[in-house]
Amino acid sequence: MLAAAGVGLVIFLGIIVANIQVIKRLHDTNLSGWWWLLFLLPIVSYGLSIGMSFVEGTRGQNRFGPDPKRPRAYEDELTAETA
Repeated sequence: MLAAAGVGLVIFLGIIVANIQVIKRLHDTNLSGWWWLLFLLPIVSYGLSIGMSFVEGTRGQNRFGPDPKRPRAYEDELTAETA
C-alpha cells in the first residue's frame, strides 16, 4: 500500500512539472499560460504538443521576461561589435 502511494506521488509530481514546462514554453512564445487549458482536450493536445515543438520562441524580451536563449548581456555585445 505504501509503495502504491509513493508511485502515485511520483506520477503526480511528474504531471505538475510537465505542466509547468508547458506554461514556460507558452510564455516563451509570448502566449498566456491560460492557453494550457487547450491541452486538456484529447485530440487538440496532440496537435498542439507537436506544433509547439516547431514554433520558435519570441526573439528578445517579451511581456514575460528576457529571452532565455539570448541573454541581455550577449545582445549588448553583439550590437556593440556591429556598431
